[in-house]
Parts: sequence; C-alpha cells; structure tokens
Amino acid sequence: MLHYYQQNALNAVLKALTQNEQVNPLVVAPCGSGKSWIIAYLTKQLPGNILVLTHRIKLLRQNAVKIDGGILSASIGDDDFHSHRILTSTYQTLLRRDNIGNPDYIILDECHLVNDDEQSQLSSLLADFSGIPVIGLTATPFRKRKRITEGSNARWTKVYEIDIPTLLRKGYLVPARTVGTEARIDADESSLLEVTKELVPVIQAAMEKHGRKKTVIFCQDIHHALATTKMMRNRGLAARTIHSKQPDKINEEVYAWFEQDTQEQRYLVNCQMLSYGVDLPCIDSLAILRRISTPGTYVQIIGRGMRPYDNLTDCIVLDYGGAVRRFGLIDDVQLKGSREIEGEAQLIKQCPVCETFNHLRAKLCQCCGEAFKFSSSISAESSNLPILNGNIRVKTVNDVTITRSNSVFQICYTCEDEQIIEFVKTKITADTHKNNRIHKNVVIEGTEHSASSIIGVL
Repeated sequence: MLHYYQQNALNAVLKALTQNEQVNPLVVAPCGSGKSWIIAYLTKQLPGNILVLTHRIKLLRQNAVKIDGGILSASIGDDDFHSHRILTSTYQTLLRRDNIGNPDYIILDECHLVNDDEQSQLSSLLADFSGIPVIGLTATPFRKRKRITEGSNARWTKVYEIDIPTLLRKGYLVPARTVGTEARIDADESSLLEVTKELVPVIQAAMEKHGRKKTVIFCQDIHHALATTKMMRNRGLAARTIHSKQPDKINEEVYAWFEQDTQEQRYLVNCQMLSYGVDLPCIDSLAILRRISTPGTYVQIIGRGMRPYDNLTDCIVLDYGGAVRRFGLIDDVQLKGSREIEGEAQLIKQCPVCETFNHLRAKLCQCCGEAFKFSSSISAESSNLPILNGNIRVKTVNDVTITRSNSVFQICYTCEDEQIIEFVKTKITADTHKNNRIHKNVVIEGTEHSASSIIGVL
C-alpha cells in the first residue's frame, strides 16, 4: 500500500507518459521517502519490457526485493528480457553487455547522476536507448550548481515533487539537527589525520551523551576512512569500514553487522559509499569528517539519517566540514555555496620555493619537486547552525478562493494534499476575473505584492 504522496507521484508519471510518449518524467522526493516503492509500483503499471537502472549493487538489491522481475548483474544474476519482463541492473553492468533486448521504458534511480557530457558512461548508455522514455527519480534535482530541469537541452520534465517539511510534519521523516562540539587543536596548522585523532574521543562523547547507537562517519578518502576506523578501535569502539576497493561480499557483511539489533554503540566509517541511495533506517547520527563540495552530496548525506525507525525522534549531525555553513538548510539549499558567493574559488597554488603555479590538489611542485604542506580540510569544531528551515514550508498552490465578510477576507489556498485558510484584514486594489479571484495586485496591511507571490499560479 503506497503512501498518498507515492500514489500521487505514480499517477503523475503515468499521466505524463499518456500525454506525451517522448517525455522523460522526473519525480523529486526526499531521501527516505520510499522512492523504491514508487519504482516497484511503476513496474506493475507500465506495459511492456521495463529496465530499472541503479548505480550501486546495494541499491540494486534494495530495489530488486520489491520488484517481481529478473536481475542483470555480474555478481548477482544474469537474466534478460527473454525470461523476464522487468530487469533490474546497474548501468556499469549494461556497459559490458550486448543483446539484452530493448526495453519499452527505463526507470533510472538517482537520475541526477546523469551529467551534461554526452561521452560519459551513463549518458552514452542512455543514448543507446534513444527514443525510449526514461523515468527519473531523485532527492536532489541538481547537478553540481545547476538544476537538471533547467536549460534548453534539459533531459527531464518534472511531473511531481514532495518536499521535506511536508513529510516531516506528517511523520514520514524525522528531523536532523546539528550538535556543536570542539576539540583542542588548531585545525589550520594540523593535518587531516591529526585533527581526526583529536576528534574521535569528542565524537564518542557526543554520541554517548545523546544516547546514539548507530553512527555513520563520512571520510575524505579510503586512507582516511581506514585510519579513522583504526583510531576508533584503539579506543575500544566497535567500528568497521566500507569502501569501493573492498569486495562486495565484505561490504555486505559490514552492512549486516551495522544493522544488527544491539545495545552496543557502533560506527560505520565510509568514503563515498553511503552518500547516495543506501537505505539504513537504523542510522541515528552522522559525523562529517570531510569537505563536501556540492549541495547535492550535502543533502544526500544528511538524508541518510532522516528515515523513521523505531522510537527515533531525530538524527544528530556533527559537521566538521563546514557543509551547513556553506550550503545552508537542506530544505532550502543554496546551490551556490558561501565560497562561490564571496568570490571564485582558486584552483591553483604557488610553490613557496620556486614560485611555480601548480594545480590546487598537487602534492609535489611540478617544477622543483617541493612537497606541499596540506592543512586539514576539516575543522576542530562541529557546526551548531540550524540544518532545517522548520517554520517555513514551500507549497505549490493549485487554486485559491477569496470570500469577504465586512473588512475581513478569508483566503483559501488549495494545495495538492491540503487546504490552508487564513484571515486577512485588507483592502484589494486589483482587477478581477468574473469569478472574483485576484488577478493583478494585492495590498495587505499597506504593502503591495504581486498576486503570484502570495497565492501562486491561479
């Protein structure tokens, strides 16, 4: 049984495809909202052969459990359209396979991963299925600093969106909140591992104070993740690592270990493995020990901890990478972070010995071989800035009616899932339609607004 917003998303996709077979419908729904169930029901409603694509084995497994079909994956299954109407696969597997047959529809989870480069692997794969409708789902409809529905060459047409505040208010998500902590070290003069060593006991103390049992830690790279895990184990903490160089079988064992129902405090340390599309509802806390460069990754990481689970009331976030300060509230994210707003980021640096300019990430000077000193990319202090808007909800207004009683106007806004009524003492100076709806301008308490800014599109 689908939740109301999942059913609305399903209906919107089917309607869009009925009206235009060449459209690529986009559904935007937050992390933890159950996009895999929308996918499963789409496969039941759509006719013909359907190909469901993901980018990770873990996500493939999660989707495949809900879908009555075959699996095409080097490590799991080798089905095709001859034996199943519905196939679930990773796009990496399809790049190595030929003659699986043509689907009638493609469903692409985490569709924001498709970039503008037509030569990229995922873009070239979709080009091979030219003319076939592609249904995209994502929680973050932007790629780097640009929305994926913008531009004359935009691939996607958004047909449905449900927002974070609505799902929080209705109990389908739990809120995230930051917790401020501080370690006694100068992060600007210390290496990443030196700062991490000082932060490990701080993180442990914070999790114990707030009664957290399932903490996910996001690290800069694999070396950092392994080193962090070792530091935690040296303190007697239950910590394990997952990373892309580790066999899938071991990663799956680690996932299972982390999800076990236990009173033991457990830490799952990762590098890029838990940023997108992994459903681990037991997560109750996050620690960010890396710099996050894109708003999409930021929103996705915080979303890991917002799934309802047992008696979980919130997810605490220890942000040592400055993501909250850089990108703001996850339900009103800034596509241009503070660094870009203040000025263009410098992508070069100068060697202090020979003064040759090098790429920002160069470890050695390309001219004289001087080793660059790297300061930590994280802070010794976690942010305590708000991470959710909380009091503000952005709603799409489908219709509005106004009735008058003396000097008081009752304004009824009809949204997709509710009606919102407010009473305003006002005077209207506007042309009106025959049905007495606002047409041009409204004056409320002496302040003039355009009608669309108050009531949306009529």
